[in-house]
Amino acid sequence: MYIYNECIIVNYNPVKKDISTVYHREVYSSNTGVLYFIVEDTVKNLNYPNVFTRKIGNSIFNISSDKITGFEVNKELACISNKHREYKAASNPFIGTLDLETYHDTDGFSKVYALGFYVDGGDPVIFYIEKGESSHSLVLRCFDALLINKYNNYIFYIHNLGGYDGPFILNILRQANLDKGFEYYKLSYLFRDNKLIKLSIKLNVLPVSTVTKDVGSNNNNKSYNKDDQSIKDSNIKITLYDSFKLLNNNLYDLSVDFEVSVTKGSFPHEFVKKDTLFYIGNTPHIDYWKDITKKEYKNKLFKVDLNLKVECINYLKKYLISLYQVLSIFNKYVFEKYGVQMTDSLTISRLAMNIFLKKYLKDFKLPVIKQNMYKDIKQSYFGGITEVYKPYGENLYYYDVNSLYPYASLNSMPGSNCTYIERSDINIDTLFGFYYCEIETTDNYLGLLPVHRDFELIMPNGKWNGWYFSEQLKFAQQNGYKVKVTRGYSFNREDNVFNHYVSDLYKVKSNNTGSIKVIAKSLLNNLLGRFGLNVYKPVTKIVNEDTFNFIISAYDVNSFTKISDDDDYLITYYPEVNKNTCISHNLDYTKVLNSNKVNVGKLKEFNDVSLSTASAVTAYARIHMGKIKLDIINKGGQIYYSDTDSIVTDISLDEKIVGKDIGQFKLEYKVKKGFFISSKLYFLVLHDAYVTKKIRV
Repeated sequence: MYIYNECIIVNYNPVKKDISTVYHREVYSSNTGVLYFIVEDTVKNLNYPNVFTRKIGNSIFNISSDKITGFEVNKELACISNKHREYKAASNPFIGTLDLETYHDTDGFSKVYALGFYVDGGDPVIFYIEKGESSHSLVLRCFDALLINKYNNYIFYIHNLGGYDGPFILNILRQANLDKGFEYYKLSYLFRDNKLIKLSIKLNVLPVSTVTKDVGSNNNNKSYNKDDQSIKDSNIKITLYDSFKLLNNNLYDLSVDFEVSVTKGSFPHEFVKKDTLFYIGNTPHIDYWKDITKKEYKNKLFKVDLNLKVECINYLKKYLISLYQVLSIFNKYVFEKYGVQMTDSLTISRLAMNIFLKKYLKDFKLPVIKQNMYKDIKQSYFGGITEVYKPYGENLYYYDVNSLYPYASLNSMPGSNCTYIERSDINIDTLFGFYYCEIETTDNYLGLLPVHRDFELIMPNGKWNGWYFSEQLKFAQQNGYKVKVTRGYSFNREDNVFNHYVSDLYKVKSNNTGSIKVIAKSLLNNLLGRFGLNVYKPVTKIVNEDTFNFIISAYDVNSFTKISDDDDYLITYYPEVNKNTCISHNLDYTKVLNSNKVNVGKLKEFNDVSLSTASAVTAYARIHMGKIKLDIINKGGQIYYSDTDSIVTDISLDEKIVGKDIGQFKLEYKVKKGFFISSKLYFLVLHDAYVTKKIRV
């Protein structure tokens, strides 16, 4: 025992373990007697006593001749929680639908000329513009009719709220507040990817002691208790959601898939102008109608006394009822099948996540990745890759993979036990996790590891450094790549995490038609991307001129638009302070950063983001596609085009990998001639003389 710098170091006799010798030391304070830490030095060869490993707490250091040559730090990471809300035996009945009809005016702006809403148990309520009335006045009439006790705490769905309807409504209500000189309509909103996905509107009213809620004559379920306390708090509130974020298809196709009793019908939208709002006469020419045959136009639509206002009102009524019926079926199904509320989720990925957390996560441990580890692993997370190998080919086969990402998720996932390692002798064959390495490729035709370049993904040849998932590094190394790992994060393996979720939904999708198939397919395809949600995604806000000027001086701005004469701006920007932007505007970066630092760990959306999971899934998917591509080349075939989950080649794939099972390939087209122009742009001539043109943006 000896004293050093006010510490008492107690030496224990060395303990021999197999071929190693372990020296155990305990370090105490000489003043208080408190144990500071325990040190264990392990010498593997007594002939080289200066070469040993030192363990202090969760850290292990490799030491040679008084120099640290490598180290490891072990940490148990926080995990995604499977906590979930419990509901009574009913889906939320307090939902409705809302829609706006607009025309493009000669001043370059769109104007609302009709709108309406619908809830169960009544008739649709429609508002059509009066002669001399403005669009602003029309919209306010509708929302004043909505902001009454009967609809308090209702959620109204608009199909594609974020497209035009939502921003238009938001701007009108904000302008109304300005005109009144105070915040008459209390507004809160949420943008995502520059799109409005939620708008809450609250109105102060005189308090009342009791409220009678009419939930509709067709709704006999009284067990869902809506929060009537808001009335006692002197507020009436409605909220607008985007149904397109839940059901990503046009309403007509949804109405067919869900087999509802009312479809939206047809209406000559392009015919409507300021001077045709009250048109009465012959049915507008067929060119104004979408997806109408000449026979349908002649036998069903044409009349000599068409009243545009009446036609519009009838169309709106059908539209609102049809959308409500679709949502009602969806709402009931997800509650009865999975015990979750549709109205708790703004997007289909959020709904899929809620279902997974409640029914399938159980005791599996998926880590929540934060801080520096997040930034490192983020660099290993690559999206889908699209490549054109040959611009033209004849007699080709176009294959798609059955549910590629769900199939990839059946592999081992990174667990919650993580060890950071940094040394020169790391062997990738024994590792599982994410690593920074030096890469040297072969000169093969096919690239196996992706690289970010100018906002695109490429699969290059050459030398570079980067972060990758271990299993993709092993795959590349097995095919001739040289991989030297210098540091990274090793994880334990968590097996069978998604097996039940994927198998259950794939079975439902495969064995059903109509709405059940649509729902199962959507839930299957939209869960996994949620784990890779970018916590540094752009945020969209409405700000005044002073705030706007600060944001453009300190942040990386995506876009902005002036939305009012009062110098208000709609701006989308990344929430991290940008050093280069600050310097270019002569701002002190350190001061701005300290006063505007983003605490990523406290972001609400961060609690169920597992970037390690998302990165692993996409890497497994690339491995699956890479193996097939290599097999094609090894058999003498050629690849003309590939997308995330598709391949165009000049040879047919082995029958063993073609079929209906998950992960197998299906032959989508036999191609007579194929023209492959660029990423996601191609033109196919099929053998049956049918021409298919694919343009995806």
